[in-house]
Amino acid sequence: MSHPTTCANNAHQHPGYILLEGKQVQHTSEQKQADNSQTKQARLEQAATREQGIKCLANIVEETEHQEKKLLNDIPKPRPK
Repeated sequence: MSHPTTCANNAHQHPGYILLEGKQVQHTSEQKQADNSQTKQARLEQAATREQGIKCLANIVEETEHQEKKLLNDIPKPRPK
């Protein structure tokens, strides 16, 4: 018998993988709790990093406002020529 010709991109594909993609991975309750604790820890770290960035930005803004007020209050006197 002759072999059927296939497209080049179909030569190395596995049709059974389509069924495996829709299948959910099952975890035990311990694995689920470990995953949840890891995601919770990651969220807390991200929130802490975000808060630190906001505080740093607020300090920069406050410092620039202070410098602007200082510059407006202490206008340099012009030097005579």
